[in-house]
Amino acid sequence: MYKQKGMTLLEVLAALVLVSIVMTLLIGIIINSQNNFNRQEATNLNTVDITLLLNKITSEIRKNPDAVLATTHELKIATETASPIIYTFDKENNILLRNGLTIASELSDFKIDPEELEDDILNLAITDSKLKVWEIKVVLRRGTE
Repeated sequence: MYKQKGMTLLEVLAALVLVSIVMTLLIGIIINSQNNFNRQEATNLNTVDITLLLNKITSEIRKNPDAVLATTHELKIATETASPIIYTFDKENNILLRNGLTIASELSDFKIDPEELEDDILNLAITDSKLKVWEIKVVLRRGTE
């Protein structure tokens, strides 16, 4: 009997099967992690977009608190130097328009509570495509009369 060095075909096949199983598990983990990352990134971008939008609207209201008119789905802010700023919600296309130009898309709703405007409070609510409601209450700081 003489000794042969090396691996048998059965050992090679067993090693190949084990490596295939480990690689399949690793690829599954990587794909799942990437999908979770993409979902979280989309959520974060949506949060940033809506936060910036609400900050912009609040800023424009604060610049002209005496000239704010509101209905349920429209906000009009008169300015001293330019034409008025008008925010309207297009329910058909689920977009928010500022003076006719799209500034936010994939929204489910944009609501304003015009009744509290008499008390110098403006409640805005934006509902995103995932039905998360973003609300803000703006207290109008009007000048003394």
